[in-house]
Amino acid sequence: MEKIYQEHLYTDTWLFDYTLEELVKKLAQLPLLFHPGDHFTYGLSVDVLGYIIQVVSGVSYMDFVKKEILLPLGMKDTGLYVPKSKVNRVATLYSTGEANGFGLTPDADVVQARGLGELPNLHMPGGGLFSTLEDYSRFMNMLLNKGMFQGKRILKEETVNIMVKENQLDGKDVTDIHRDVEVYGSNPYYKGMGWNLAGWVMIDKEKAFGAEFSEVGEWGWSGIGGTWFALSEVPSKQGGNLHRVGILFMSQVGPDKGLPWQPQFRFLAMRAVRNLLDQA
Repeated sequence: MEKIYQEHLYTDTWLFDYTLEELVKKLAQLPLLFHPGDHFTYGLSVDVLGYIIQVVSGVSYMDFVKKEILLPLGMKDTGLYVPKSKVNRVATLYSTGEANGFGLTPDADVVQARGLGELPNLHMPGGGLFSTLEDYSRFMNMLLNKGMFQGKRILKEETVNIMVKENQLDGKDVTDIHRDVEVYGSNPYYKGMGWNLAGWVMIDKEKAFGAEFSEVGEWGWSGIGGTWFALSEVPSKQGGNLHRVGILFMSQVGPDKGLPWQPQFRFLAMRAVRNLLDQA
């Protein structure tokens, strides 16, 4: 099946040379990799959803995102490309290697290179945005507050609840049914994690790495450039009130490299949160 996808999506042109419409129409001609529920794999479903938004709204996907999300949230430094005047602000993306004492080397991957100084062909809903710590924090806080940001309603609360609450893998975690078991089955990053409509969701804190101070239901997203966020509701030591907690970590090294920095950061951040709540 992988051969079929390679032949139809990558032979004539590189993936990012398609437009969103061309990509989805190409994808629509291909069979599913497997029967839904048999396995899990990271795919292009978000991109298909983005194209549906484009068709239903009557405007390009990125124009829709700007109007409905970026502008209301004041995310002035977020977009599919970085203007030439801001290219000097783009952080270097690293991959694992032996170039220095940290085992990291600058990554010249095309994923980072596209969108620097010019708008890419593919407005890809599933990846490709450039952003900043400040902008991403605004987006994260909107989700943390059930669709509200500074008194403005961006998403319905019911929509956010549907997005984040339910594991879509029928009670299993990613490592149980991922199609690439050799890679994901041994990666501590995915143990104890299911998948909801917005990203990963913690379903078993005993299996999850760095989750001693976390709560089942914690959820978040991991970007290819090492951006990672987690949102959760944490009870106080005495019980009663739930405290909404958001963690944002930007490392410029992709989580797919198998490095456990993000869950280690979760452990340290959530331990600090628990200590503060215990003292309150």
